Amino acid sequence: MSSLQILQGTFRLSDTKTLQLPQLTLNAGDSWAFVGSNGSGKSALARALAGELPLLKGERQSQFSHITRLSFEQLQKLVSDEWQRNNTDMLGPGEDDTGRTTAEIIQDEVKDAPRC
Repeated sequence: MSSLQILQGTFRLSDTKTLQLPQLTLNAGDSWAFVGSNGSGKSALARALAGELPLLKGERQSQFSHITRLSFEQLQKLVSDEWQRNNTDMLGPGEDDTGRTTAEIIQDEVKDAPRC
């Protein structure tokens, strides 16, 4: 199973600010949400996890081939674009739409029915 592990990580945010992550492990299939007020470090944490911030100290190991940060809006657009690409046929009389819903597409990855 793929995972991302950070041990005693110090990441550079700017010339005067750093982000400290003593220990963090994320496994494939996990679902995470970053919640906090403006300026609390949600985006900085996501950038550190994606490998976009310089690691000054500590260790960062990732078995994922590529980590991508997506906002909810970006995810919605990807799903919508995929839906349009795969559902361009017009239905004939008496035919049923056999396409999947957005919730079904997300459930293939998330597997958390209450969220969809």
